[in-house]
Amino acid sequence: FFSTVCAMGLLKVDVVSGSGIADIDRGFAGKSDPYVVVVVEGQTQKTRTISESLNPVWEESFEFTVNNPETESINFLCWDGESHRTDSIIACATVSLNSLKQGEEQRMDLKLLRPGPEGCGSGTLTVNLTAVDFSGLMAEVKRLGEIEGRLNEEVNQLKEIEGNLKEEVGQ
Repeated sequence: FFSTVCAMGLLKVDVVSGSGIADIDRGFAGKSDPYVVVVVEGQTQKTRTISESLNPVWEESFEFTVNNPETESINFLCWDGESHRTDSIIACATVSLNSLKQGEEQRMDLKLLRPGPEGCGSGTLTVNLTAVDFSGLMAEVKRLGEIEGRLNEEVNQLKEIEGNLKEEVGQ
């Protein structure tokens, strides 16, 4: 039971800017109109779309709850916004959360990779990541695990006492 209970941590994500974003609108209608979708453990946030820019500046901040920073990662999906057709993915990047330190903002220049077998570079995404409150997560999980262990020991002792009482009553 307690192994499924977990305290939440808070992650701050600043999507700062992009540079050298692929121009996937070339030949259609000018330059790409990029926006970024940020995904953490099923939670999704989206920047605004910057029209016709291969070097967009967003400077937008988002907050996410995090269950386990040791195993979770954050995904950045750079899309090309379209007004007359379906938006197209430009590129993506993924970062593991296990290297973040409590309270320290970490600036990262992430290489964006095009999806598909070619996986070619498609510019850079600059982000700031801050583990606002990860301190209690692992300590809380450990504490709950210890409580669960003690409760299991008590249950086993009670089962043993129950068995002894049944034997005494039956004799």
